[in-house]
Amino acid sequence: MKTFLIARCSSPSQSLKSQIAELQTAYPDGEVISGYRSGVSSKNKEALQGYIDLCDPNDKLVFLRLSRVARS
Repeated sequence: MKTFLIARCSSPSQSLKSQIAELQTAYPDGEVISGYRSGVSSKNKEALQGYIDLCDPNDKLVFLRLSRVARS
């Protein structure tokens, strides 16, 4: 079983360091995946599906905040 730690920000001018540090504190053996994409982008569904496709049964995807996954 793998744990994928997803750290995302809207733009490269924002830092992912605090997200990554908090995720790694909670899941020290997790694999960090980081990137940048606007929260209002229609491509968020594609990105989320890509994360899901990485997973095998029983793997975990961990996001620090729900807003990092998608927006309504």
